[in-house]
Amino acid sequence: MFMKDFREALKNCQGVFNAPLEVLIRQPVEAIASLPNEDIVFLKRVLEKLKTKQVQPQLYKQALQKLELVEKRTGPRRVQLQGEEVGEQFLRILKTVKEMKAEVLHLKPDLKPHVRVGGSLHELADVPIFSVGDLQAIIGEYISPAYSAILSQYKVVDFSLSVPGLSRFRVSAYHEAGRPAISLKQIPFDIPELSSLNLESTILQSLEEGQGGLYLISGPAVAGKSTLVAAILNHLNQTKPLRIQTFEDPIEFLFRDAVASITQREVGSDMQSIVSGVRYVLKGGVNWLFVSSVDSLELLEFLITAAESSVNVILTVPGVSVTAALETLTSLIPREGNQSLLDRFSHSLRLCLCQHLYHDLDKAVVPVREYMIPDANLRNLIRECRWQGILPQLETLPNCRSLHKRAFEMVQNQILDFDALLEEIEERDNFESRYRPQLKRKVGDDF
Repeated sequence: MFMKDFREALKNCQGVFNAPLEVLIRQPVEAIASLPNEDIVFLKRVLEKLKTKQVQPQLYKQALQKLELVEKRTGPRRVQLQGEEVGEQFLRILKTVKEMKAEVLHLKPDLKPHVRVGGSLHELADVPIFSVGDLQAIIGEYISPAYSAILSQYKVVDFSLSVPGLSRFRVSAYHEAGRPAISLKQIPFDIPELSSLNLESTILQSLEEGQGGLYLISGPAVAGKSTLVAAILNHLNQTKPLRIQTFEDPIEFLFRDAVASITQREVGSDMQSIVSGVRYVLKGGVNWLFVSSVDSLELLEFLITAAESSVNVILTVPGVSVTAALETLTSLIPREGNQSLLDRFSHSLRLCLCQHLYHDLDKAVVPVREYMIPDANLRNLIRECRWQGILPQLETLPNCRSLHKRAFEMVQNQILDFDALLEEIEERDNFESRYRPQLKRKVGDDF
């Protein structure tokens, strides 16, 4: 019961960590001494991390003395492994990930680590296999007290990790079959130039106009959504005297003020939730707002209001197509008695984009984007949630592209190979039946 109360107090801290210390101080020494070894180690790590946090010095001193007294009675508690050796092995693997330009590293207990490179999964050779205790130690070394409390309660948490001189990573720590596991997505320190991502001119023009509205960025996992958003924000930061604010869970790419002023806030360390953070954003004169996830009607309604107030709002939304992203986001809106909110959403929408990554003629990964800049007819379809009517419009309207149409344009421009694309593209049979007849006949085919 004590550990549950301690973790709950830790999770609810909003920058000031006095409450969990008070919970610890109130416990009898005998009760703490009877805790399992891993709980004592957890408490020690929390206190170590709170050295640099906002706490009342007297409370911190009393909590530290309490744990010292426990260890005087029962002996030192520590993780039963060679912590430094495990840490060094982990950093060596991260260096390998960097050198391989891998997108993701997957670590599971008693199994070889795997990396995803160019969309394909590979087992790492000549690297150690980590035990359950090793992974617990790795997580404990890098996770903050607040995120540790979330992991303990919900068995999953995302946080960012920065390794000086190496790279940044988005870490997903979770439990699988009752055992810890970690996935680390590599985030380069350097943000790519927007021009290097070959963003379509129609999309770029929509962003440059920036008259206020909703800009939706979607795509499957590991499709470069975060990189695209970072490049857009960096372009704005470098070129426009604006105020930009991000609300992320967790922060991935890091920015410094250039021509614009940019502020980044992270769930857990800077605010309890995204909705609690953005509630007052309109009072700050923000021009561009980025929100990494939308998971409640309250948050969506606020963002629509911000868009109606001339704020440009970029959202990342899960989905493998434009229609899937729209359906996911509008599913937060109850259909009964909320038609006006759907009207407002459709009117505020400026762009919906879904990015996929495929291999080009040189086997390099390139983005292929389905996108929609809605006209009056598309807004009506969105307002009425008639998703099946959107795809035909993406095939024909000049300011829209379906995934299949855009991919075939890249085949015609000799960026993608048609037959190789069939191994990767969604709904391959539909793509092949529609576009293979349109392939240009090669010289000599008649001989």
